[in-house]
Amino acid sequence: MSGVPDLITSKTAGILGPIMNEDEVMLVQLTRDGPGLPIITNFIGIQEVGGGGSECSKPYLVDVQVEGLEGSASVINRISTYRINLVDRNIFNNTVTVSFTNTKTNNALVIKKVGNNNILIEDTIGGAQFTLQQTTYAPWITPTNNVVALSFINYSFTVGGEPVSICRSFGCSTPETCPQDAIETFSNVLLAPVNWFADCPPGKSSSSKLATACSVACAAQSLDPNITPSDKLACGSIKTGIGPCGKQPIFGFTDSTNCKNGFRYEYCPVATRCTDTCQSACENTRQVCTFQKRGDGGIYKCVGPSGPNGPTSPTGPTGAPCFVDFDCPSDQVCINNVCVIGARSKQNDILIIAGIIVGIIILGIIIYTIYAFERSKKS
Repeated sequence: MSGVPDLITSKTAGILGPIMNEDEVMLVQLTRDGPGLPIITNFIGIQEVGGGGSECSKPYLVDVQVEGLEGSASVINRISTYRINLVDRNIFNNTVTVSFTNTKTNNALVIKKVGNNNILIEDTIGGAQFTLQQTTYAPWITPTNNVVALSFINYSFTVGGEPVSICRSFGCSTPETCPQDAIETFSNVLLAPVNWFADCPPGKSSSSKLATACSVACAAQSLDPNITPSDKLACGSIKTGIGPCGKQPIFGFTDSTNCKNGFRYEYCPVATRCTDTCQSACENTRQVCTFQKRGDGGIYKCVGPSGPNGPTSPTGPTGAPCFVDFDCPSDQVCINNVCVIGARSKQNDILIIAGIIVGIIILGIIIYTIYAFERSKKS
């Protein structure tokens, strides 16, 4: 398997934007059996056994290519969706550690160790911690946001520094009984959000598994140079209104603001930050990458303290240095020694004030004790 692109979007299909902590996503494995061959999109889901509608509860790679979308909408129903939960993240090497919970069964994705293989399964107990990493695009992670990953990007998918595998055997075999030739590495993983905004601008919310699957399949086909437009059945069915993908949205954004802007930006390359047509986090964590205008293909700039038109709160500018929340205006909090907009607990303010008062009283007692001691020595 080779030649899988780092980004699976095109001018006609794909979903752009950040994926946040606790968002609902599909897990898609991207494969290509050789140069020039089609990109295959396999979704984690439930295997149908024997063609009679019975299902196997183990995680399985559901092949959702054009044929699957055109042939039966029941294929979409077999795709699982997961709530992604942030465990840890490293801004410096662009990695995040996450766990996944099935939104329907509430089971967690876990690992079953069989020989040298870390086989992916679901279980009611525990939950494995997986590491996602990509080194092509600049991160959107900052100390003050909840961004976990970027939509439609090709990520490596490991656990404890080791590759993850999945059993692709037919039937409900367990990890222990899975034939060796049916164990495949689960890599080149794309996160596809279930909830996003389409028809931009002005934009409307989409929360359809079918629309997301259609967007993934059409984007993958659009990147295949060997498929002529007439052969792009998923894309074609949208234009003609025929089949399960008929009239489904296939391009959009994960956040409403970018949808309203209506500009199909790019993810910034890893060495570039928030400029011209590309979006990313800003090097100065006090600033925010903001869309400025549509002319000349759209312009993005970092704005905030030490930048143009720094954001302000109702009671004062953000970005001021601080040690505790009490150093900031009432509607801001102190994060990483910087004041940022955010609600803080009144109880914390009371505790801080009480602490200051107690400190003053203790200091007064100490001074008085020293004064009394020196006075007694003189007498």
